[in-house]
Amino acid sequence: MIRCDELVDDLFPHLSELLVERVFVKCGTVHVVARTRDAEVACPGCAVVSNRVHSTYGRRLADAPVGDRPVLIELTVRRLYCKNVRCPRRTFTEQVEGLTVRYGRRTPAARRVLEAVAVALGGRAGIRLAAVLHTRVSRTTLERVVMALPDPDWTVPKVLGVDDFATRRGQHYGTKPHLDKRWAEGHTNAIHLHAELQELGYRGSDQTISDYLRPRRRRRIRVAAPAPPGVRQVTGWMTRNPEHLSDDERRKLTSVLAHCPELTAPMSTSAHSLRSPQHAPAGTSKTESPPCAPRMCPDSAHSPLAWRRTGTPSSRA
Repeated sequence: MIRCDELVDDLFPHLSELLVERVFVKCGTVHVVARTRDAEVACPGCAVVSNRVHSTYGRRLADAPVGDRPVLIELTVRRLYCKNVRCPRRTFTEQVEGLTVRYGRRTPAARRVLEAVAVALGGRAGIRLAAVLHTRVSRTTLERVVMALPDPDWTVPKVLGVDDFATRRGQHYGTKPHLDKRWAEGHTNAIHLHAELQELGYRGSDQTISDYLRPRRRRRIRVAAPAPPGVRQVTGWMTRNPEHLSDDERRKLTSVLAHCPELTAPMSTSAHSLRSPQHAPAGTSKTESPPCAPRMCPDSAHSPLAWRRTGTPSSRA
C-alpha cells in the first residue's frame, strides 16, 4: 500500500522540498497550502548560508492542472538576513529549486505548457487553447513568453540561398541587396533580375521584383526642360521696341543672342529700321527704308514676317 506522502511525492515531485499543510478544492480550483522547511539557505549575493529569519510572506503560484482542474499553490517563504557584513544584500528571499523563480507567478511545469502553446499558436488562438488547459493569459503574455525563450541550437548550414524575408515590410528584404547592386550597375529589367535571383535560390514571383523596383523607376522620371523659343517668337522680340519687352522676354532674348551671336547684326539693323522718321540718317528720305539684312528684316521678301503677312512663301532671287 502506498502512503499518502509518497503519493504526493510521485504526483507533485516539485513539492517534495516543501511541507504541505493542506489541500482543498474551492470554486473548482485545487488549492495546495505549503511552506518551506527550516533549513539554511545560501545568499545569492555572496553564497554565505544563513538561517536567520527576517520575516515571511506568501506567494501564489499557478501550477499545471490536475484532474481537469486548475492548481494554485499558496506558498509561504522566508526572508533571511545575510550573515556576511560585507555583502551588499542585507536580506534575501529563499527560492525553492524547481518551483520558484524571482517574480515568477507560475511553476516551471505550468510555464512549459504555456511555452508550447505560445510557440505553436500564439496570439488569440493561443489564448483559446490556454483557456481549455485552465490557464488564463493575454496575448501580450504569450508574446513575452516567446521572447523570453532562449535561441535554439543551430549548426553550420550546408547550403546557402536567397530568401524573401522582410526585416521591414516594403523597405528591407533578404533579396534586395542584390537588386540594389544590379540596379546601380544599370540593369533595370525585372524579368532578367528575377531570373538571376532564381539561380541564387529565390522562389518568389517576378511581380514582387517589379513592385520593389517601381519606386525607383518613378524617381528616374525627370521634368522636361522648357522648350526653346521658336523662330516667330525670337523674330518678334528682335523687331519690337526693346522698351516694350517684359523682363522675362528681355532675359530670353539675351540668352538667344548669347548662344547665336550672328543675330546681333540683324538685331541692330531691325532696331534701326524701326526708328521714327525724324531720326532717319542724313541722305535718306523720310519714306525710304534703310538697308536691312535679308531673312531677318520685317520688310525683307524672305523674312518670316513677310511670309506671315502674305500667307505664301516668296521666291528667292
